[in-house]
Amino acid sequence: MDRSSSAGQPDTRLKFIRVVGGVAAALVIAVVVGTYAAPHMGRLADIVLNHTRHRDWTSLTLPADEAFFDLSTPFLAVRSYYSALYQGDATHLTELAVEPFREQLRVRLEHAEAPFGTDRIVYRSYLFTVLQGGGRAVVTEKFHLFWQRGLRFQLQRAHTGWSIAGVTLIY
Repeated sequence: MDRSSSAGQPDTRLKFIRVVGGVAAALVIAVVVGTYAAPHMGRLADIVLNHTRHRDWTSLTLPADEAFFDLSTPFLAVRSYYSALYQGDATHLTELAVEPFREQLRVRLEHAEAPFGTDRIVYRSYLFTVLQGGGRAVVTEKFHLFWQRGLRFQLQRAHTGWSIAGVTLIY
């Protein structure tokens, strides 16, 4: 009697092997897809969450041992600011600023003991520039695109190029 009842039922071992094999295949596929998608997950999450659109932001990478000074665009003026800051270059740092902000920089530089950077530091962030009328621009900086916090640089156009009028924190 046992033979007749077991002959009509499928083997449960084959079903178990199919289920385990399917789960293992799904895990392998998830790992392979995750490996290729991981470098782009930040951009994809930003687009889905509508925080930022990555293509609108410019990546700023600055080796600390490289001096840079160019005031021709707002982006390059902010890059020059960080270069002078990391180099401890008081002359270029004060040239970058408009009067009220220049005085704040002078006070900060008087209390600084040494240059801020070392040979190995590389500064990285993302900048978004908005040109406004009347020779004004606003450059927003985020240290990572996921972050809502950052810095906002107010710049003014002068005869020598773009100058930083102030920096405020974004909360």
